[in-house]
Amino acid sequence: MGTLRVDSKGRLTLPRGLRDELDIGPGDTVFFEREGSVLRLAKAANPFDVLATGAVAEWRAGGTTSLRAHARNRRADVNGDKG
Repeated sequence: MGTLRVDSKGRLTLPRGLRDELDIGPGDTVFFEREGSVLRLAKAANPFDVLATGAVAEWRAGGTTSLRAHARNRRADVNGDKG
């Protein structure tokens, strides 16, 4: 466990090593939660980054199909032809 000092404006400075480990940089949002006298911190994740990471992982695992394949399976026109 490490220690932090609070400055005159009530700010805490996270040690560089901890910021590096948690990938926290200037402008990042950090959530906090209080449990009694314990303060828990967590870096906020961009929800779009989380969704994109999940989508790429699913695609790499073969869990997705292309839009053309999806349309072909549903017998939909993907070329704009009104036939």
